[in-house]
Amino acid sequence: MTRRATLPLLVACALALAGGLAAAQDGLEPPRVRRERGLVFKAPEGWRPTEPIEPERAAWTVRPDPEGPRLRVTLLRHRVRRPLAERVATWAGHFEGEDGEPLAADAAEREEVDPTEADGVTATLVALRGTFSGPLDTGEERRARPGWAALHLVVDGPDATWVASLVGPAAVVDRCRDGMRALARDVRVGLIDPDVEPDDGGDERR
Repeated sequence: MTRRATLPLLVACALALAGGLAAAQDGLEPPRVRRERGLVFKAPEGWRPTEPIEPERAAWTVRPDPEGPRLRVTLLRHRVRRPLAERVATWAGHFEGEDGEPLAADAAEREEVDPTEADGVTATLVALRGTFSGPLDTGEERRARPGWAALHLVVDGPDATWVASLVGPAAVVDRCRDGMRALARDVRVGLIDPDVEPDDGGDERR
């Protein structure tokens, strides 16, 4: 075989070897996970997780009084952003006033909370009280529950709007306000693993 004939063969072998090495190297690399900037929450003291924290949701139980009932706090991520006024109107509609009529949105108490660890993130704590007749996470049937209250914490971050909700007897809910404020104050922006986008229109409570 002449020198001129062997040169293309050597080039072809070199290319094949390089391709094989590259393929082997690719096979040894761990799969790449796409991450995105999002909110990372820290549970306040005394809050106990009731299920694994996932990219789209979390839940805790709160018991401000050792002798009192346990309440459930749910935190959900909503990629479809809705105006705060719409959310407040929905939540107010789950309560009745002393006249037996659904509460108007302006009956809600709003409080701005400063997320000190997350620049550009806003948080609003919404409080309602009266006779609650809305849905519960436990799946119990709807019925009138006089003397109840609700706290909804709305946090707008770079990835989505997060909503933490708590419903129960007013005397117990009122003692959870500091915990809800702490949840907002301690939130930070970090890298999270994105999950499948949830159906934002299916949960009327949020």
